Amino acid sequence: MKKKQVISKSYVYALADPISKEVMYIGQSVYPHRRYKGHLSYSKGAVGDWIKEILSLGLKPTFIIIGKYPESKITEYETKFIKKYNTPLNSKMPVKPSVSSKHGFIVECIDTGQRFESYSHASRHFDCCASSIKNRCDDGDTTYPSNMRFKRVYL
Repeated sequence: MKKKQVISKSYVYALADPISKEVMYIGQSVYPHRRYKGHLSYSKGAVGDWIKEILSLGLKPTFIIIGKYPESKITEYETKFIKKYNTPLNSKMPVKPSVSSKHGFIVECIDTGQRFESYSHASRHFDCCASSIKNRCDDGDTTYPSNMRFKRVYL
């Protein structure tokens, strides 16, 4: 009996303005519904500011699953949709100065251009552990979570 090869799948999702319907942010996750709940309860930077503003109006960002893709190609698809929708919040991932003085660096996803305040912030975005992000920065390993590359940007 042959064993079936299991191909891990990840999702690309969008957060859209509930009023204008404009797609504001594209993300990826193995567990997209859990990630959406995480966005609603804990988000920083431009995405967090936008979500807080929407929530203050008694609304929630519209959550859209764009598609399910092989984990090995997820960054390629996420980048494709970021470009397609020209999402304003993917390009505005500011890092607070207080964080730079605390850590002395930020973490940047080379494939998407997104910047994160810490390994743990990046790991929450990509649904993996902080040590796997750190390992990618240390040795360039791109096997998990989805063939993405990260680097430290020293401030």
